[in-house]
Amino acid sequence: MFREEKGQETTSGPVADLQPAAQLTRYPVKKETATQLPRLNGIDAGILQGIPAILQRVCWVFAVPADPAASQPHLPRCDNQLYTVSPSHSACCQRNNVMISIQQLLFEYPASSFRLQIPSLQIRSGEHTAVAGPSGSGKTTLLNLLAGILVPCSGSVSVASTTVSALNPSHRRLFRLQQIGQVFQDFQLLDYLSVVDNVLLPCRIHPSVRLTSSLRSRALELLEQVGLATAADRSITRLSQGERQRVALCRALLLSPQLILADEPTGNLDSANAQRMIQLLISETNRSGATLIMVTHDSSLLPQFERVIPFESFLRPEAVT
Repeated sequence: MFREEKGQETTSGPVADLQPAAQLTRYPVKKETATQLPRLNGIDAGILQGIPAILQRVCWVFAVPADPAASQPHLPRCDNQLYTVSPSHSACCQRNNVMISIQQLLFEYPASSFRLQIPSLQIRSGEHTAVAGPSGSGKTTLLNLLAGILVPCSGSVSVASTTVSALNPSHRRLFRLQQIGQVFQDFQLLDYLSVVDNVLLPCRIHPSVRLTSSLRSRALELLEQVGLATAADRSITRLSQGERQRVALCRALLLSPQLILADEPTGNLDSANAQRMIQLLISETNRSGATLIMVTHDSSLLPQFERVIPFESFLRPEAVT
């Protein structure tokens, strides 16, 4: 398992200096080289050559440069004391009631007829919003634009008063790590780490996030809330698809981010567990004052959200406010 830091900071240097392999709970996994890894979020396989395998996989999952300390932007620090309800976070929400602001956005994929056009969209801080639409309609594209994984062809995307679309790639990656919790459709968990170490993964990819005993306790508490407390030390490969999805949700909630982007988080769950996941998402965002945006094609979940936006609204040039 990952080693915890207690008291004063005990490590320094770039994130490439991960804890030695002996201090990790590792499980057998098929060896793979950087060139065998898929291209994700614009990272070339070539830049991962020669760095530890675990860091290669972390870079792919979170799209964080191998040495993010080399060029750090001036962004709000994700300090350990901000992992609970933060006075500064609450004050920020009171001063500025808008978490997301999109203006005159246009996005198109090359050689495709897909066209996403949003003249105006605003989502308030702390709001629970569902974006509803059929599978394959482009809802994931919207989340990727909000997270800064994609950038619009024109227009602007602002999150927490930061114009994410104007940041350079390395600054967007750091902003995404510190301010946004993501639940991916394909989970993006690491097969050779235990369940709890997958939840704690954000603590090992940038110096601004330190692993403490309180964070480990929070990880275990989240696993208990989703019914996986007894599986904390189990290999991720021994979990079902639905159980893996719950682990991915716990990882997104670990640092109590300002914004949660959930991409079909209940897609592999039965009805009872789907309701349980939505209740966990809503209760956690209520506790921390975070904003929740979830895309889904399951209409049975929509009554639990304060606001529902039909995805078709984003595919025609009409304002959504």
